Amino acid sequence: MENMLLKRCEEFTDQDIVELGQELKRLYTRKILKGNLTIHFPNSGWCNPTIGEKKKRSFLNEVLGSHGKAGIKPKRRCAFCSNEATVLANRKHIPLLTGEKTINNAPMGLKPGLPVCGYCLMAIQFYPLGTLKVEGKPLFWWSTDHNWTRSLVSDSYLKVRQVLDLNLDKFPNFSWPRTRLLQVAQEALEKVTDEPHVDLMGYHVTNYGTSPDYAAFVLPQALLGYLHAITRAPEVVRIAHIHIVEMNWEVPKKGQPEQIAEVIFKHGTRNFYYETLMRLAQGSQREGFSLITRFFLQRKKEHMEFNNYELTVLFLRKVIGLEVKRLQLIKELADKIMQTLVLGNGEKRWLAEFYNKKLRPGELLRYLIRVQKRLSEQGAAFAYEDVVCILDLESEEESIWKESWLVKDLMLIRMLEIAAKQATGIVAGLDDKDNNETKEEDE
Repeated sequence: MENMLLKRCEEFTDQDIVELGQELKRLYTRKILKGNLTIHFPNSGWCNPTIGEKKKRSFLNEVLGSHGKAGIKPKRRCAFCSNEATVLANRKHIPLLTGEKTINNAPMGLKPGLPVCGYCLMAIQFYPLGTLKVEGKPLFWWSTDHNWTRSLVSDSYLKVRQVLDLNLDKFPNFSWPRTRLLQVAQEALEKVTDEPHVDLMGYHVTNYGTSPDYAAFVLPQALLGYLHAITRAPEVVRIAHIHIVEMNWEVPKKGQPEQIAEVIFKHGTRNFYYETLMRLAQGSQREGFSLITRFFLQRKKEHMEFNNYELTVLFLRKVIGLEVKRLQLIKELADKIMQTLVLGNGEKRWLAEFYNKKLRPGELLRYLIRVQKRLSEQGAAFAYEDVVCILDLESEEESIWKESWLVKDLMLIRMLEIAAKQATGIVAGLDDKDNNETKEEDE
């Protein structure tokens, strides 16, 4: 309602409410919305073709005109705002409630229906205009922060209006709820100044059918903080992130016709990066680490310029909670190898070995020992304590190097980033074959 009037609800006048009710009745007679309302208000006066005109008018007067009317007897409080209730609502008034005569066990007693005031009942009738139909069910937002709820619903409302402007006969049924939610969240994050301090919830629910169909998706504050930080990061970081997103859209099937989703969302398929980020909320830290190799490390030569260590650190720090000192030491070590040996002395093998080989824990340590020897000869050795921190060793006797593949991939991201910026010839000379010079030295 706020989006339709472009002002806050505290500023609504009685005339505003009357005009909004008339506009809603006009919108809901459109074919594209009338059929879609069955997943929101099944068997209601909005969409049930078997209801006579008299019953339909009575229903519309009830849901749009109960504000200001006398309260129900005995007196009850509105379940949403605590004002005096004027209607006992059921599933035809409010989505996900039970039937008109179904008795609920509630603190207010064994009585059918949910007590609501006329203002809240009217507001709920507008909710389909802030939802998208995804896999046959409404997809919508909620947050404990009302400003965030307003911002997210505003974006969804604009997308619904885009759909209505297409003059279709049927409301489009989109796919991939996780991707759609993160697309909307990303757009909203671009418009806000302050970093979110609450989780956001996406709900994918309906009671159309024999029983409620319910799913909830959590966007943790940590993930939102990461995405928000990217919008305020240097341009090179933002470009690297855009590359990750763009490279992970599922390719449409050959010959597939243009979808409405392409018009509304710019991409109609799922995004593997978005899908993985959304699932990370229920995953482990190690699953978060796997994103580094899968998405952040750009091994293909034509994409190496998009390796960005700052972006990678943002993800590991904000989402995974990895220690900043360890990440900084990994960067410093990679910088020393590149600046002193690879670029300074033309010893390309130190990068080629990292790029060409899948180093096991013992091999990584052996590589670092050889690097340390060579750096010492150049007067640029690194501290033993730094290696202990980088490898996350608990003591000198520790025999298992934790997540050594992660250390290797993080170093490689930084080394390729430097090579792509300062020595494109080195990048062009990389291949996936073992480096012979390194083999001879090992022997």
